[in-house]
This record gives sequence, C-alpha cells and structure tokens, in this order.
Amino acid sequence: MKRFIDEEKKTIWYYSESGFPTYMAINSYREQSPSYEHCIASEKTWEKLTKNQKKYGLGNPKNNLGKQ
Repeated sequence: MKRFIDEEKKTIWYYSESGFPTYMAINSYREQSPSYEHCIASEKTWEKLTKNQKKYGLGNPKNNLGKQ
C-alpha cells in the first residue's frame, strides 16, 4: 500500500491497487497517528496527489498540494 502525507492539511492518503484486504491495515495506522485524518484515494485522486512526485519527491512542500 502506498501512502502520501499532506502535512498542511494533516491528512494521510492511502492507495492500493489490490483494494479491500490491504485497506484493513489502515486501522493500525490510525492508532499510530490519531491527530491526522486518514483517507483512501481513488486511482484518479492518487494521480493528482503524486503528479509532481518525480520532479520534487513525494511529500515535498513544493508540490503545492493545497493549491490544486
């Protein structure tokens, strides 16, 4: 499962091509980071979140996530 952390919005996005069984692990991640909102991203949303990944690196503030 892939994970993307948006520090500005305090949100952790998860994406997995395999789907349901993998997403059952999110509950344990919630316990580790209770102050963050945890969301499952569709393929389209994941592409938007990571579109600048190759240029700046996943999670880099230069990706301007809040301005999409």
